[in-house]
Amino acid sequence: MTQGYLETRRRAGKAAPRFRLGAVVALALVLSAAPGLRAEPILSDRELFIKGKQASDALDWARSLKFLYAYLQRNPVALDEVPGHRLQVEGALLAAESSIDDTFRQHAELERQVAGASEAASLPDLQDVPRLDQPQGLSEARPRRAQAGLLDEFDQLMVSDFLVDPGRYVRVESERLSRSTFNTRQKGVFVLPAARRNKGIAILVTNRRVHGKLLFSWGLPGDGRELSLILESVTLYDKVRDPRSVRRTQRIVVPPSLAVDLDSGRISDDEAADLRFRNMDGQIMFIEATNGARLEFPMASLCTWCR
Repeated sequence: MTQGYLETRRRAGKAAPRFRLGAVVALALVLSAAPGLRAEPILSDRELFIKGKQASDALDWARSLKFLYAYLQRNPVALDEVPGHRLQVEGALLAAESSIDDTFRQHAELERQVAGASEAASLPDLQDVPRLDQPQGLSEARPRRAQAGLLDEFDQLMVSDFLVDPGRYVRVESERLSRSTFNTRQKGVFVLPAARRNKGIAILVTNRRVHGKLLFSWGLPGDGRELSLILESVTLYDKVRDPRSVRRTQRIVVPPSLAVDLDSGRISDDEAADLRFRNMDGQIMFIEATNGARLEFPMASLCTWCR
């Protein structure tokens, strides 16, 4: 694959969110422990690159995305110091994404044409294998984790298919989560940057049928009032399959025994409310869905491969 082709693909990628559908599909396969894509041991920068290149050369696009995306997140010095290296890696990721997109589109077309077929016909792969030259001096060191802080699974992994059906990928608690269950089973399990490390996560559908996700904690608001539920970040997708339809709201403080309409971000105790904070006695506390909204609380990290 020529350098000019990669540059063209890279510019095209800037017109839409990069590594979108393909990355989500490949990561979903990895995270759901699909056959042949089980979690790998901790790898060095060099091992990540080699495995990504081997998968790319073999046209194994899902594994290529897995390793090269982790390599890019690891951010080795070579990405910025070796001329053209970052462009090659990003080009290979875009090529893998394109191939997976094409495969799934053709698979969907085959399913429409061959009703009841137990196995789809083989699908053509992208003919051009992306060029990946291994730079000298890649680190052989194996970090305890792939530089936690560079990856934020709340922002980068909890998208699209996961928002529609999180229980397909990880264990979830539905509709209600107590603070004690959060402290013992959810707190600290996700791969998040330091500022978010011990926050809770909920996947939601509002009572207006809008999908989304939220990051929450319990704490004292700035005025020092009684313990409140703090929604650190609420992300809603008017069209869950289209990441361009995103709406974000930062820091909503929900006082005890009150509720919030997540569609508007307004504290409300009427039928528009989606989420309620119940404080029974200062010790027993719940975050729960209300008025037909839905909450699901993932109880395990998606990111088994980057630990």
